[in-house]
Amino acid sequence: STGDTRLPWPLGLLTTRAGLSASFVYHNHAGAYLTLMTLAAVALATWGYDQGARTHKKSTPAAVLALVTFFLAGAVLFTLSRGASLTLGGSLVAFAGWFFVRRRMRPSAAGATDARITLVLALMFGGFALYVGRNLDFTAVTRRFDSLIDGRTKDESVSTRLEARAAGLTMLAEHGWRGIGAGGFRFLFPLYVRAYPDIYDGGKLFWEHQHNDWLEIPEELGAAGTLILTTGAAYLAGFFLRRRALWHSSLVPLLFGCIGTLLHAWIDFPFQCPAILVTWCLLLTLAARGIALEGRGP
Repeated sequence: STGDTRLPWPLGLLTTRAGLSASFVYHNHAGAYLTLMTLAAVALATWGYDQGARTHKKSTPAAVLALVTFFLAGAVLFTLSRGASLTLGGSLVAFAGWFFVRRRMRPSAAGATDARITLVLALMFGGFALYVGRNLDFTAVTRRFDSLIDGRTKDESVSTRLEARAAGLTMLAEHGWRGIGAGGFRFLFPLYVRAYPDIYDGGKLFWEHQHNDWLEIPEELGAAGTLILTTGAAYLAGFFLRRRALWHSSLVPLLFGCIGTLLHAWIDFPFQCPAILVTWCLLLTLAARGIALEGRGP
């Protein structure tokens, strides 16, 4: 016996990166991606329940999709990404509040779901949750959050981000109008980070990204590029508002997920990961297309 209890993963032979999570070389990116997938599963579950209520079906796949949501949410926790975990928690709390208000204002038809099926699935879900809670080791997860709670400025991942943000603000003030070009951050940032010895270490520490997309994107794209993105976001927001999509069963959970990624981008760089960027844009596009085909939210 080797004493190694980890599951074998072929990509571990191809890279020495310590933050490897599945095919993501950075665990925070894995957490952000799985958070989007969790809210997508929530959207499917809510939509399935809503469709069943309108068509008076005896059962819907909503409960099964809720179990999928549970699996995905657990996967987010075990990426050890505190930003993703907090984002997921906030998104789910916001969704729960929205769902409660929606049920009060737009009550669903009675008898949409067979109570026996719901009871069986609830028992299975509860039993599985108890099993997971008793048998999985959450030590690594709790340790990550304890270090953040006990000393915010002492935690290395927090303190380094704060210093990098200060250096980034200086760079933004000098180059934010014209921008430095997409992908140019890593080449210019060393000139500014050298004023912070703890995160520069004489040039040994190399920052490929700002760990704050809200700073890095305008630094690279400048005022013109930022204006284009802002205009697109404003148009999309107006589109959803004109379609009165506030109570739409699948759109709103997707928006909670996409907004959560935007919040996560304040402390990390999820939009520099192609998988997250493409998925984020795809979910927004699918939501807009669905609303356009339906004419207006139910």
